[in-house]
Amino acid sequence: NTTVNSIQFDITAPATGASVTGLPSGLSGNYSNNKFTISGSPTVSGTFEYTVTTTGSCVQKSQKGIIIVYAKPEVEAIEDVVGCNDFDIDEINFSGNIDDPNGYFEWTNDNVSIGLPASGNGNIPAFTATNPGSTSVIAKITVTPISYGCLGNSKTFEIKVNPTINVGYEIPPVSCNGSGDGKIEITNTSGGNANYRYSLDGTNFVTSTNFKNLAGGIYTLYVKDTEVCETSYEFTIDEPEELSVTAPTSTSESCYGGVNNVHDGAITAGIPTGGNGDYSYSLDNTNFQSSPNFT
Repeated sequence: NTTVNSIQFDITAPATGASVTGLPSGLSGNYSNNKFTISGSPTVSGTFEYTVTTTGSCVQKSQKGIIIVYAKPEVEAIEDVVGCNDFDIDEINFSGNIDDPNGYFEWTNDNVSIGLPASGNGNIPAFTATNPGSTSVIAKITVTPISYGCLGNSKTFEIKVNPTINVGYEIPPVSCNGSGDGKIEITNTSGGNANYRYSLDGTNFVTSTNFKNLAGGIYTLYVKDTEVCETSYEFTIDEPEELSVTAPTSTSESCYGGVNNVHDGAITAGIPTGGNGDYSYSLDNTNFQSSPNFT
């Protein structure tokens, strides 16, 4: 559908006009003021041999020519691409109808902050996406096919780059050595596309923000969204040392049965170590006190 440059023939006497055959659809000939002009916009592609023949005289003269109409180049639709800050985006390949062996796809990018240049030819090479902010950044990519100097219809697609996923969490220690009551409590998550899932093994993901009944030890928390962003954190759930205590000391009563019903015997608990450090003492395992001394 591109308008061709006019093709003009001089018509001299005794001819008074001319006609043409063999033109592709969309082109036509017109005679005016001793000139015959072929013009228009072809609607079909191919190689066409046309013949211009003079009219209005006993002897007709003819002249042949060739018009080559190249097919309008096309580019197939491109799917949108989603990336994450500091993640590698694979090469983006274009395909379509380009007859010219030297033809190519030309592309432009309206947002270079994603880490991609403003323009280029051919496929978009792999690049590392950038978005140091806190919200998603979108770039509009326009792709135009070019063949034999002809520009086809452009198509557009988007590259969205999500920000890095950041996670806040609290890790209370287990209460006693050997207990399995440790926890990972995720307090807030940002970045990505906000649809977060969590895992401790990198395989089984859940939407819950709490992991319970954990033993002390080293864990890796994996976090990802429903697109492509993901991150991981390694941390330790602390576990106190096993609780132990040295032998207690005691003081015997000075008199059997006490003096006037007053007993002066005493027990002092040994020195405890381990546990969580908040010690209490009891002689009946029911009534506890903070003092290690019993009198």
